[in-house]
Amino acid sequence: MFRTNFDFEKEEFRKISVGEFTVDGTLGLYELNDLAKLELANADVSTIGGYVTHLLGHLPKQGEQVKIDSYLVTVSQTDGRRINQLHFKKLSDAIAPAPSKL
Repeated sequence: MFRTNFDFEKEEFRKISVGEFTVDGTLGLYELNDLAKLELANADVSTIGGYVTHLLGHLPKQGEQVKIDSYLVTVSQTDGRRINQLHFKKLSDAIAPAPSKL
């Protein structure tokens, strides 16, 4: 049997540490829900990249962040038209701005 580049399985979910992981933008919402114990749902999109784009309301640029559930999600890589990779970090572990006192 011969192998081609298409035979390599893409690692779509990479755990970094407890409460921190990266995912490919093409990872399905249902798969991410199972892997990260989340409850994300959206009738309009099927991937986490589409979900983040929908939340932001525009095509995101590298470095943009959004809060999803208890995670700070950073757009790690884009190709200009879609999200290639996202970084999730639990908010209790992430550096978050201190609440302002009014």
